[in-house]
Amino acid sequence: MFSWAGDNSTLDLWKNAGFTVVPLASTDIMPGLQTGMINAFATPPVAALSFQWYSLAPNMTDVRWAPLVGATILDKRSWEKIPADARDAIKAAARKAGEKIQADVRKGGLEAVKAMKEHKLNVVPVPEDAVAAWRSAAEGVYPKLVGPFVPADMFDEAKKLVEEFRAKGGAGAN
Repeated sequence: MFSWAGDNSTLDLWKNAGFTVVPLASTDIMPGLQTGMINAFATPPVAALSFQWYSLAPNMTDVRWAPLVGATILDKRSWEKIPADARDAIKAAARKAGEKIQADVRKGGLEAVKAMKEHKLNVVPVPEDAVAAWRSAAEGVYPKLVGPFVPADMFDEAKKLVEEFRAKGGAGAN
């Protein structure tokens, strides 16, 4: 399994989950696939298509689990330089832009999968019991995420939102 070189925390998470992990730079994914050094990787579909990695790993599980997260970060001093009466408008604009980006990324992912399927990508349906087992294994790693990767309050809020989304039968809720 590919893991980012230099990201020892993620490497340890994969190992603790039972994977044999090979840390590589992203530029080494294709040669790693070509030589058999790696035979699996987690990536958004757009990257698999763009870099043609799928051509050497032509099977994809139909489990949507890898979020692509982004943020604009300002330190407190910079934020406080913005007039207080403008901050709510900035937050609202950022939220709206984030929702558009999220929709665009999801649409791009679906289009990428469609294009790869046209070039012989095999999307493997995953039975619900296997998805449940995967989710259980992932949840077993949660205690290692809280703190080093994400603050507890943010983790709890994200978990609550995911549960609400799944309860509503949200698309790709696995």
